[in-house]
Amino acid sequence: MAVLTRRRDFALMRRYRSFTFRDHGAYLRHTERLLRSLARQGLSTTVGGFDPGEYAQYCARAGVDPDSADSRARYAARLAAIGRTVPYAGERIEALLPRLPEGERAVTAEAGERTGGRRSPTDGTCQAGPRLGDTFGADRFVKAAELLNRLLDALGQGSHSLVCSVRTPVAPLAAVLRAECVGERGADTHLGDRRPGLVWMDDDEALRFCAVLTVGGTADCAGGLVARSQSGTSKDQSAPTETVRGWSVRRDGLRALSEAEVFAAYCTDAETGEPVPPEPGVRYQPGIEL
Repeated sequence: MAVLTRRRDFALMRRYRSFTFRDHGAYLRHTERLLRSLARQGLSTTVGGFDPGEYAQYCARAGVDPDSADSRARYAARLAAIGRTVPYAGERIEALLPRLPEGERAVTAEAGERTGGRRSPTDGTCQAGPRLGDTFGADRFVKAAELLNRLLDALGQGSHSLVCSVRTPVAPLAAVLRAECVGERGADTHLGDRRPGLVWMDDDEALRFCAVLTVGGTADCAGGLVARSQSGTSKDQSAPTETVRGWSVRRDGLRALSEAEVFAAYCTDAETGEPVPPEPGVRYQPGIEL
């Protein structure tokens, strides 16, 4: 089951004619009665938070009508499939709601507000927070987008999988971006022939990646970025050759890790600290200075 935890999210869903609830409090009481009824029947139920914006994008991608109870059920099933639910244990709805996993956009937005920017309720712009001297939502996001472009330019042609992970006071955040860089812009650019002419990527992935990178550039967060690039084949032509590079995420941008640091990060068990064998067909390289 997916539950609209916030009044503003509930208000957004009222635009759909098939969503017949008119009061958020009554909706939550109905949800609680339904959950308890299922529990009395001996049925196990998992519950997640319903994100209207994410739901609309899901319907657009899946080609289904958002104004449909069936589509809402499919979205709820997707939350369960990707692990964004918690088991219902018979508690009251007030105790259940704080336990529900948030949507990725909601967590990222809250992390941004907690780590330096607060969003204006009137115009959607961001104002400077008490601990940072500039805005979170505008200047820093633009810088993160520029940094991503420079990173893809530096990585050059090939298939790249980027992972940015950040620890915040709200929750750990992570974003994955898959990009395909093809063509050339010519040797007259500052990066020479390595610079790609076209970059293919998913817009939603890119926006989420930049949002997490933005949060990672604040004073209260620490994070890292890893790029796995595939641009050729191994010497025996039997397996793809992947190159792994890494950076630490800082307020002033990305600090390139050394080859030893990248190797240690990938070839050390995070729980035991014991060395693990390197992956076959993978080269560990230092991060590129940007």
